[in-house]
Amino acid sequence: MADNMKEVYTPGIGSLAQQGTGKLLNIIFIVDISGSMRGDHRIDAVNEAFTQMIPALRQIQMDCMSEFELKISIMTFDQHARWIVNPTPIMEYNHSDITCSGWVTYFSNAFRTLGEKLTRKEFMAHTGKIAQPYIMFMTDGEPTSDDNYGPELDALLDNGWFTNSQRFAVLIGKDAINSFDARSAVSRFVSNPEEGIINAADAATIAAEVQARTIHTIQIATKHGVPTSDDDLEENNNSSGN
Repeated sequence: MADNMKEVYTPGIGSLAQQGTGKLLNIIFIVDISGSMRGDHRIDAVNEAFTQMIPALRQIQMDCMSEFELKISIMTFDQHARWIVNPTPIMEYNHSDITCSGWVTYFSNAFRTLGEKLTRKEFMAHTGKIAQPYIMFMTDGEPTSDDNYGPELDALLDNGWFTNSQRFAVLIGKDAINSFDARSAVSRFVSNPEEGIINAADAATIAAEVQARTIHTIQIATKHGVPTSDDDLEENNNSSGN
């Protein structure tokens, strides 16, 4: 069975071995860098959001140092998808501006590339407990017309790490906000279509919403706890037969 298929949360290795080990909390961003993201200062606003929220995430890490280990990852996608930041402790991360390409938008490549890393051998490698990942998908367009993203999204939805993550999508600009195809795609990606899709019509809203939603969600996760790999989500592991 492929690593990105039927991937589930797995029990920890015992309370004694886990003492003093913070729960891993992966914060994952997926950013559309197709040519249209240059318009209306969209990519500038995305970079501004990262610049402003990193100090706040560092403060959260300092406040929960013994309980959680926050790591940030960033994928960019257009016709291709690539990780420009692999899991990096938030205290060590310094943001470098993301730039746009001239390519089009293939959701399928982003979904497949994400699924490849949501495994115990990759981003979920950790000796202690693992908290629900936080995943934010940002795009200003609908999938390119010949992009058959459905099978890749189905594969993601068959991955326990993905289905038990906290997932949000930001639709950037009026074209994306009003696009049936864009909204249909991200409505299956997010945890809750009613609350998980964020409309960001202009640059100011992009910067404000990305950082506000991220900081708020991570604060709640670290202060009040989120399901982890060996307690609340053990039922998911048992029910899957893995």
